[in-house]
Amino acid sequence: MSRRERVLLVLGIVGAIFLVVYPLAHRISTERASAEAARSAGHAPPSASTAPTPARTFVAPSIAPTPAGRLIDASWLVEATQHRGANGQWYDYECAPGGTFGQIWGTDTYTDDSLVCTAGVHRGVITRESGGTVRIIIRPALASYQGSTRNGVATESYGQWDGSYEVVEP
Repeated sequence: MSRRERVLLVLGIVGAIFLVVYPLAHRISTERASAEAARSAGHAPPSASTAPTPARTFVAPSIAPTPAGRLIDASWLVEATQHRGANGQWYDYECAPGGTFGQIWGTDTYTDDSLVCTAGVHRGVITRESGGTVRIIIRPALASYQGSTRNGVATESYGQWDGSYEVVEP
């Protein structure tokens, strides 16, 4: 491997790390600032009926934006944040057989950082064993997302998030 190739490899790795760490750091700082503002304004903590917002421990790397309707060859670690704001647009993801489940948040409507192939299994449009095509439609942010268990996949509940998608039959 030439020196130029090694430098490009290192720059690619640093760029990928930035794509993963920056959104997570931004989310944490935003959540902390919101909590601090609520405390200083004298707001009471959420009631027991409000589900706590769990900390997210997994952030998958995103892929480059793609035109609506284009088939995306997806690993089981791909999320849909790159389509945020393209409300109403649909995208097809091709999920290989034998993938590994990852974390997802929501039921029927998922946070856009939920892993697309895992959401496809949860929704019942593909199986882990067979893989297949998962079609998503980009939706606006929701105030909260309800977790559930379906088809052997457990999802988590989450509070407000900046983008969403639905899994539909292709």
